[in-house]
Amino acid sequence: ITSNGALSKRFDILHVGHNWWRWRDVSRCLLPALEPIRARVGDIGFVGSWWDAAPAGARDLDLEAAFCADNDWLRRLRIQVCPPVSYTQVIPTMSAARVNIMTQRPLFRHLKILTSKYFEIFTADTIPLVMLDPDHAAAVRDAEAAGVFTLAVTTTPRAWPRNHELAQQTKYVRAALGLH
Repeated sequence: ITSNGALSKRFDILHVGHNWWRWRDVSRCLLPALEPIRARVGDIGFVGSWWDAAPAGARDLDLEAAFCADNDWLRRLRIQVCPPVSYTQVIPTMSAARVNIMTQRPLFRHLKILTSKYFEIFTADTIPLVMLDPDHAAAVRDAEAAGVFTLAVTTTPRAWPRNHELAQQTKYVRAALGLH
C-alpha cells in the first residue's frame, strides 16, 4: 500500500493484446497522449506478441503492415514490452495495473464485434480505458440498457469457457465460439 493508502500495482498503465493491426490507434491516440505526461506516470507495459518485431514470414506474406510498430518511440517512452500470457492469465495480468488500455482491431471495429476483452477488462481489478469509436461504445451500453440481446464472439476456441462464464453474469450479452 502506498503512502496515500492506494494499493500498489506493478504498472500504472498496461495494454494486454497482440500487435495485430493495433499500431494505428496506439500511434495516433495513445502515445501522443502519453508523451506530455510520461514523467508523471510510473511503469507502462504492453503485453502480447509482435510489439517488438513482426513474426517470421510476415514480409513473405505481405503482412508487415499488420505488425508495424515504432520500437524507438516505445523505448523513448520507456514502455516495457512483455511476452504474451495465456488466456487464463489475462484478467490477473490486467489486474496488475491501475489503468488498462483496450484497443480493437479495425475489422472488429467496423463489424462492431465484441471480443473477450470486453468481458476481461471490466472484470479485472483495474480502471478500463476502452479506445473505441463513440458509436460502438454507445451501442454496447445501449444494448444492455434497452434489453437488446448482444452476441460476443470469442477470438479463440480456448477462450470459450471463460467468456461463457463471464457472459452468464449479464442479462442481454451472450458469448459465442469463434473459429478462425
